[in-house]
Order: sequence, then C-alpha cells, then structure tokens
Amino acid sequence: MMQLGFRKKMIRVINAPQRKSDRVDEFEDKIVKLWETVSRIIEQGGHLVFCDETIFKARGFQTHAWAMGGQNVVVEDRTGSQPCQAVCAAVCSCHNLLAYQIEDYSFDKFRFISFLRELRASTGDETVYLFLDNSSCHQAREVKKEMDELAIVPIWNVPYRFEFNEAIEKYWALLKQKFRPLLLKKMLLTPRSKETPLRDAVREVILKVDPSPIKEFVRRGLSFLKEAAEEV
Repeated sequence: MMQLGFRKKMIRVINAPQRKSDRVDEFEDKIVKLWETVSRIIEQGGHLVFCDETIFKARGFQTHAWAMGGQNVVVEDRTGSQPCQAVCAAVCSCHNLLAYQIEDYSFDKFRFISFLRELRASTGDETVYLFLDNSSCHQAREVKKEMDELAIVPIWNVPYRFEFNEAIEKYWALLKQKFRPLLLKKMLLTPRSKETPLRDAVREVILKVDPSPIKEFVRRGLSFLKEAAEEV
C-alpha cells in the first residue's frame, strides 16, 4: 500500500449538522404525537398504565451505620448466587401499584411476556394502554403478538425523556430509599442455610412501602409531557 502512495492517517470525525437537526425535529414531532395520544386516552377514560424495569443489587445496602467507638459494623456477604434482582412493575393513578414480578438478573422477552400475563390478570377485560420505553425486550415480535392477544396497547415513550415516565421512575426511587436499610438489617441477621436476604428484602419493601404517592408521580410525569409538547 505504501508503494502505491497510501499512508495510515488519523480518521477525522466531523459533525453532520443536517442529520442532527433532523433527529431533533423527529424527537419534537414524537413528543407532540405522544401527548396527543395520551391526552386522548385520558379524555376517553382509558386505563393508562406506566411500566418499566429496575435492578436491586446485592451491594445496595446503606454504607454507614451507628457503632460504638473503636468498633466496626461487619456484614457477612451471604447473597450467594443473587448478585442482583430485576423487578418489573406497572403503576397507574387508579390502582397505584397494579402488578409486579421479581426475577434473577434481568428481564428478557419471555419473562416480560410472563409479566404481561400477570398484568392482564390484575386488570380484568378492559383494554390496557401501557406506557413504556423502547427496550429490546419490549419490542420483540413475540411480545407484540402477546400484547395483541391480551388487549394491551403499547404507548412508546420518546427516547431520552425518562421524566415522562416519572410515575414508575419515582416509584423506584421510593422503594430503593427504604430498601437499603432493610437489606442491611437482613444481612446482619444470623445466617441461615436457605436464607435469601436480597430477594426477601426486595419483596418485603414492595409489600411494605405505601404506594399512595404514585398518583402524584403520575400527575407530574403527565405534566412534564404536556409542557414539553406545548413548548414544541
């Protein structure tokens, strides 16, 4: 190649302003269409439900605790094969916490289908309008087919606008605030051969935390979406 006059040179990366502008315009158009869709569902009395997944980690307990001078708090790591627990949940303004499912590690399309069936069992026969992001497990062909059969209509959020789904995002924050001290308490208990402190803590915090603030979380998320659409 050198004999032909070629030399290795640094690749220059330049901006593509027109493409970037098109992308911004695309997002703005999606925000307006999303608000039009959501507001129409609300006006018609449709069941609008907000859904997402999160991870609870084994090292998620609080890092500081009270101790006497010259003493340390020692926690034995007994999480074993439970490095993390994935939770998928659905919330709405009429039921607060509607459905949830806990799985090891993460959700794939098959686990999400299982969750959709749990959601349908919690809502009766009415059509569910499910507000969720564009992750691969939500977009899978098998998942879309299952949604059609279960009368669940997906409402796709705009990329990078997590605040529109504040209903579920703030619920996760509420859970994790209570989860950390609870997990630490379970880790400090006398070890038991079959104990699963991480999974137990996740399940217990979901059952114990008051879900009533979800109504306000839903309202705030919808107000963010409306304001963004009006700005466009």
